[in-house]
Amino acid sequence: ATGIPVWAASAKEFKFYNAEVYKHALHLLMAALQPAYVCIANSSCGSDSAPGLEVRLQAACITQVQGFRSTSDGVCFTRAILGGKLHLEVRPLTKTTVLTLQPGMMPPAVESDGSPGEVVLKKIHVPPQSSKTLAINAVRSDDLALADAKAVVSAGRGIGDETNMYLVYQLADC
Repeated sequence: ATGIPVWAASAKEFKFYNAEVYKHALHLLMAALQPAYVCIANSSCGSDSAPGLEVRLQAACITQVQGFRSTSDGVCFTRAILGGKLHLEVRPLTKTTVLTLQPGMMPPAVESDGSPGEVVLKKIHVPPQSSKTLAINAVRSDDLALADAKAVVSAGRGIGDETNMYLVYQLADC
């Protein structure tokens, strides 16, 4: 345990994912806490909810954060732009900043003295929003799953000319 307090929310409206419900719940919790940073995973859910949460909190929003450093003016965050060709350094100018963090951007927390952090579970009610998720349905695919394949073979530029593709087919038939 790192001894860091954790806040969690419980609501019946969490049964199905809905970005508006998540934004509302996060806004309720964060408005009370008034944190300097709200860290959200850089995932499809995080991309859905972070910008709207920014507006509700009157905060800055920096997405796809890959790193950060401390400067004399505050914390500066790094994110890739233009498909990773450039790195943008951004320093928020607001009291609160919503961040979406790239997976693995920070090493795991170092163990502390072993005392667990406090876990605070807040039961909340989310009033009806402007949309409601009714169901989440799996997409049926006629493609074979990789897990069902006897062999998976990939070829890159090292294969050379297209005429060498027969090597890939031979390997796949082994």
